[in-house]
This record gives sequence, C-alpha cells and structure tokens, in this order.
Amino acid sequence: MAKTAKPGDRVTNLTETKDIIRNAVPEIINLKNKRKEINEQIAAARERVNAAGVPKRALDHAIKIKEMDPEDRQQFDEGYAIARDAIGLPQSRSLFDFLESSDSAESEQPETGNGALAAARQHLGADQTDALSTH
Repeated sequence: MAKTAKPGDRVTNLTETKDIIRNAVPEIINLKNKRKEINEQIAAARERVNAAGVPKRALDHAIKIKEMDPEDRQQFDEGYAIARDAIGLPQSRSLFDFLESSDSAESEQPETGNGALAAARQHLGADQTDALSTH
C-alpha cells in the first residue's frame, strides 16, 4: 500500500502519484457538488432580498462591510463620508430616520458639507459599531 502524501510532500513515485489522484478526484467532485448547492442557496437568499426591494449590489456591499474587522469598518465609513463630501455627494440620512421623522420638511433634505461629516461620525459611535458586528 502506498503511503499517504500530505500537502508539501514531494512525491516521486508514479504509482503514489496515481493513488493520490485516484483518492483526490472523488473528494474534489463531492466538494464541487456541495459548492453548487451552497451557491444555489446563496442565490435564493439574495433573490428574496431583491424581491423585498433591495438591489443585489446594495446587499453585496452591505455584506462586504459587515464582514470587515470593526476597526477597518470604522475607517472605511469615515473615509467614505469624507470622500462623498469632497466630491459633492451628500450623505443620505438613514431611511429609518427619514420614516420616523417624515412629518418634518428638514428630514427630507440630505446632509451636506460639514453636517454630513458630523452626521457620519455620530453614526459611527461604539453602539452602532457593536450593533453591526453582532448581526
């Protein structure tokens, strides 16, 4: 019986190489099938979110940010707010803030300039960061 090769081992015997291939192929096929099933489940979940009115790109972006280390996320959020302000794209208020205060005409106006930066920094408090990292 041929010895079992481990990652990093150099196999010089052709019989051992063929045994490694023979053993690896079913495992690779099985993993590919599992990956296909998981990809289908992900696509179905993304489609449910999209059907609820959230664009897939927006969901993907939110997931990418959610997966960031909290410190990296805070730096990203601050940098994003600064970059938007620098190129004249006002920071939008939270949809939930907008819905809660829809009676006020002020709530319909997006934050701009230093107000946008201050609002973004306020939203980046420890409570907000902790809430994001636990969901």
